[in-house]
Amino acid sequence: NPYITKLNLSLPKVEARIKSMFADMPKFTKQRFAHWKRAKMLGYEDPNFTSDESQKILGKEDLEWLKQINQAIIDAYGPETLIFNQYDIKEPYRTQFKEMLPTEIASICGAFTVQWARGGDYIQPHRDHHRKCGLFYAISKPDCETRWYKKKFDFSEYDTLRFAFPNDLEVVHTEIIEAGSWYLFNNQPFHSVHRLPDIIANRKSFVIDFYDLSYEEVLTKIPNEVLNGRYPAQ
Repeated sequence: NPYITKLNLSLPKVEARIKSMFADMPKFTKQRFAHWKRAKMLGYEDPNFTSDESQKILGKEDLEWLKQINQAIIDAYGPETLIFNQYDIKEPYRTQFKEMLPTEIASICGAFTVQWARGGDYIQPHRDHHRKCGLFYAISKPDCETRWYKKKFDFSEYDTLRFAFPNDLEVVHTEIIEAGSWYLFNNQPFHSVHRLPDIIANRKSFVIDFYDLSYEEVLTKIPNEVLNGRYPAQ
């Protein structure tokens, strides 16, 4: 499966710390307010992109495209996007967290990202900017489906907002991520998140990010016995 792999990895100390972080977010984390997120918010706050801030952040060449894609997303999925926030771990907790990981993972991973998606219906199709893939762990019960796509044809992408028109994509894989399991998640293909029917979304998850290694390279570089092992070993 080139999109997501469910692992038999078990990290009891790490998993306990993840739950502790969600129980006291101000203590352990600081919200990450990425450039793309500011640009995305402007698309809703200033749909005609007339403000000075819109012009500064987005650039004139993006504006007509963004108007069209915002409307296409609403037409396809509705107006209620999931409220999606990401957080960095504060020090000294970040260093403590890294020390809990197997050396084979800690030596090549990038940042750690706390994610919380709630209160809406979807996160639109997108590709991540820096995260090529990640070790993904959810603590909340399954309430969303993740979809991966391939392009129906080649089209240009903007670097600020790595979005696509829904009609230009074809679903190639879907997954309902289970709580309490680790997955290797491929963030480079277009992917989206959709609330399951009759459930209020409140997806709490944690990602060990890989910036320099692709999904395939992580599966090759980290030994299988590590990705499917228990740490500390019993």
